[in-house]
Amino acid sequence: MVDQLDAAGTPRTAASRTLSPNVRRRLRVLAFIVVPALFMGVLAVGLIRTEAPKVRQGAVAPDFSLPTVGGGTLSSSGLKGAPVVINFWASWCDPCNQEAPDLQATWKQYEAKGVRVVGVDYEDRPVDAQAFVGKYGITYPSVVDTGGELATRFGVRGVPETFFVDAQFRFFSIGQGQEQGSRFGTRILGAVSRPQLKSQIDAMLAAASSSNPGSHSGSAGGT
Repeated sequence: MVDQLDAAGTPRTAASRTLSPNVRRRLRVLAFIVVPALFMGVLAVGLIRTEAPKVRQGAVAPDFSLPTVGGGTLSSSGLKGAPVVINFWASWCDPCNQEAPDLQATWKQYEAKGVRVVGVDYEDRPVDAQAFVGKYGITYPSVVDTGGELATRFGVRGVPETFFVDAQFRFFSIGQGQEQGSRFGTRILGAVSRPQLKSQIDAMLAAASSSNPGSHSGSAGGT
């Protein structure tokens, strides 16, 4: 190995290239202060996102065009004209796993009524999201919200959180359970129950029917 020379032309050995005690102290301070600060900053982003104010009933829901779990793209423009249930979920969220079968069953029950169900996969790994969809036999589409941008625009406060959007793509109501803690800097909320899903969908259909008496929308039967 060839030693480098210092300014005076003297060979600079490995020992002379060792960091001084003052420099080492400064690096240790940076490691103990800056790195934790950056980590807390990342967590704060998630917490700030979940602190967003609740959306207003009647406000127009944000438009989107995003890739779907398993391939393809889904745009909000293709959802307008029918009531939509938009569910933000993540595979690592226990209540999301709990409510997934109810969402699928409710979707099948109301599909003939024109109701749409759309999942929004939040801060997840593609392989985990795909496994989640397969595990519960989910047949409604889920878009991939990389970076949580759509969650921020919707004012999501945690997962799971479900938004009921009417045929004019306006917020009708929100369904969520009580807060159960947090994970990865994101609040974990309770699962929405199937009776809650059905009651809100029935209310959207009834509202659509009353605003358009010529339509043939009504409550779906069955369980």
